[in-house]
Amino acid sequence: TGIFPHPYFFFPEYDYAIIQLDHPTTDIKPVAIDTFDISNQFTKGKDLFVAGFGTTNPILGSMPETLQQTMLEYLTNEECSQTWEMVTTMPFDISDSMMCADRQGVSGCYGDSGGPLYDRESQTLVGIVSGGSPGCNIFTLPNFFARVSHVKDWIISTICSNVAVDSELCTNNSNPSLRPLLSPPTTKPRGTAPPTIKP
Repeated sequence: TGIFPHPYFFFPEYDYAIIQLDHPTTDIKPVAIDTFDISNQFTKGKDLFVAGFGTTNPILGSMPETLQQTMLEYLTNEECSQTWEMVTTMPFDISDSMMCADRQGVSGCYGDSGGPLYDRESQTLVGIVSGGSPGCNIFTLPNFFARVSHVKDWIISTICSNVAVDSELCTNNSNPSLRPLLSPPTTKPRGTAPPTIKP
């Protein structure tokens, strides 16, 4: 059991941490993480999905009992910085360790931090919820996320150094328990469009 924050963490930069459980899970299928720089190939408007148990009403602070998810659209770092600076009149640099997504009327919110930003097309975890507008979906400010691909080497190194597995198996990607984390997706996802997070 342990928590491993990124050594360069200084919010909102490098907003990553890895949690080691005290026992293996048997009923949860791991998601593939972006070790192939998928997110660096996204263009503006790419559909991504954010999920979590955060508040659905930033004013009342009501928390859902079931997992919520909604679709957002990818925004380049430059466009994201410009939007934040235009609305807040303050400089806000979206660095390489970050990425943004936005859609009018919906967003992640308080309590969603640490949750996934997921590319359904490639079935890959591309980002981790980090921050956004103080009013969540009330104001037109993009959500920003920790970009998974930017620290892929640190993620793999941390997992392989702290999980009780043979390091050679981890390096060679032959350990079944780590393979879902390191392998590219091979099939397209199935299912209907997710519900929208509403205030």
